[in-house]
Amino acid sequence: MPAINPAHRLPNVVDPATDTVVVDLECRRCGYNLRTQHEQGVCPECGSPVGLSTRGNFLQYANPEWVAKVAKGLRIVFWMIIVGIAIQIGLVFLGFAARAIAPIIAIVITVVEVVGVWLMTEPDPSGIGEEKNVSARRIVRTTTVFAAVVVCGGNIIPQLGWFTAATLGSMVVVLTVAARLSQVVAYVVRYSYFAIIARRIPNGDLANRSRMLQKATIIFIAVLIVAVVIAELAGNALDFGIILFLPIGIGWIIFGIMTIFLIYRLQVAVTNEANAARVNWAADTYQSPPPMPPTAQPPTDA
Repeated sequence: MPAINPAHRLPNVVDPATDTVVVDLECRRCGYNLRTQHEQGVCPECGSPVGLSTRGNFLQYANPEWVAKVAKGLRIVFWMIIVGIAIQIGLVFLGFAARAIAPIIAIVITVVEVVGVWLMTEPDPSGIGEEKNVSARRIVRTTTVFAAVVVCGGNIIPQLGWFTAATLGSMVVVLTVAARLSQVVAYVVRYSYFAIIARRIPNGDLANRSRMLQKATIIFIAVLIVAVVIAELAGNALDFGIILFLPIGIGWIIFGIMTIFLIYRLQVAVTNEANAARVNWAADTYQSPPPMPPTAQPPTDA
């Protein structure tokens, strides 16, 4: 069995003298109570290594199928960002000819991204660490789905021809604002979720970078709101707006690129953890506990 890293072991769960579980501890795989079991043994119920349940919430000891789902979700989100940027650039060059297919492309990318977000925020089946990330996970899912519904509605409703131009224009504005606000909330909270996942690798650099980008995003949003207000109040709003929005736009692009690299590095790291979890969960990589020495018997008279 791979050596136990004391830093990975749950506190006060294993007796260091005997390496046996001394508290009520559920098996990660089947929920069997592992109290009195040897840490290098296997669960009597399902045969999974006991050590997997004593090592905290690190991804390399988690259910490999779940870790692989998280990695797959991160990959989908990453590639949807890349594809979305590439398509936006392509639509600019296509111009008027792209207007017919733009709504369909937007809906497809949005739906696929929702699938990716849903996978990457799948709850850990063991329940370990869920109390720390359940709020972030739920907010990410809720805001992402809401934004997707609004985006899809904003692309479908204008094609139906049910409303006048004035009414349709007002609806598009409302839907666009609602979509952008929900997307902003979703991305801000995603950074918190990225940090939680990074700490379970553990990778302090990715966790710190996630927090930094989250703070930067919040600051940029606040500055953008102030800039809009100032531009509206200024006598020459157009020129003043250009002066304010140009550096904000450049900064937004820079942090956007940093976010893309963050998601890329995170999905690579989580994929590696999924591979490590598969190895750790393979029964043949663990050894049975060493046999207990026979109990000494007092000598008897012949």
